[in-house]
Amino acid sequence: MSWHRGVERAERAASSAPRVFSGDAAAPGGDVLARLRAAAPGELAWLPVNGRTFAPLLRPGDEMGIERCGGDALRRGDLALVRCGGPWSVRVVAAVQPPRLGTLHGAMEDDACQVHGRVMAVRRGGRTFEFGATHRAAAWAMQRAGAGARRVLGPALRFVRSSPATRRMRARHVGQVRIRRAGPGDAAALDAFAAEALPRMRDLIARQVRGRWAAEGFPVAAFDARGTVRGFTFVDEYAAEGVALPGHWVRSVGVSPWARRLGLGRQLVRAACAEAYRDGVTRVYADVREDNAASLAMFRGLGFTEAPPELAAAANAALVVPGEVRRVIFESPLPLPA
Repeated sequence: MSWHRGVERAERAASSAPRVFSGDAAAPGGDVLARLRAAAPGELAWLPVNGRTFAPLLRPGDEMGIERCGGDALRRGDLALVRCGGPWSVRVVAAVQPPRLGTLHGAMEDDACQVHGRVMAVRRGGRTFEFGATHRAAAWAMQRAGAGARRVLGPALRFVRSSPATRRMRARHVGQVRIRRAGPGDAAALDAFAAEALPRMRDLIARQVRGRWAAEGFPVAAFDARGTVRGFTFVDEYAAEGVALPGHWVRSVGVSPWARRLGLGRQLVRAACAEAYRDGVTRVYADVREDNAASLAMFRGLGFTEAPPELAAAANAALVVPGEVRRVIFESPLPLPA
């Protein structure tokens, strides 16, 4: 079967196939693998795009036609569908000898990645076009340019994003935000945010926002005027994930780079704790890496105090793997002090 006939057959099948939730690639693993395995030889598995990491090559609302393949089939400039220690994502093949994967903006992937396929076509606005040699060349050139810009401009960009001197400028850039409970309808926006700010929690957030958090737990997010998520946190029980720790915990306080040091993290924690208190929770806990000075200061400033040594020891035993930094364990009664 020719590639073009495969596209035509895949288009007909995709019109009735259920959409799977995705960021720049796709999420929960079983759905993606099932689609890849179900595609006949010469056919493509179609997965949606909702993140902006690969714009303009891949835009929110596009669908990617994925050919199942391994790492040995990749070419320079391919957009590979990979899993790197958990979340599904798309990465540019920056080099093949040895293999190097990165984002379109120049960041390189440090984790070991398992390749499951590559983008062969894109469907946009009712039209389907092949992701061919010209697109691969553009992807490689953009990745290399982004990597060079990071090396040259990285220190200056970090200063702009974090310095108190740029706070007013960054506040104007972000604009007004609305903090509210997040629900299933926010799944796409949350996944795009998690891909940037909370990559290690991306799978959990994608799963829970459409599952458990519809009835349990307390996820809150900060949305700007365009509906983009600028910050996120949640309060929930570790026990729901099979971790033997009691109580409700403040988890994954994340803020997008341009919105950091604007007080948004404190507002998010207060909002999540207020949601929990309204539902009858009277005490919350938090675990913070002991080398994260900003988060340690934030929780202390919110009135949290260090938990008893017994709980701290149990939490570190349950949460920290050998070689990782230990956690400082906090607790606070609810409501939080004004």
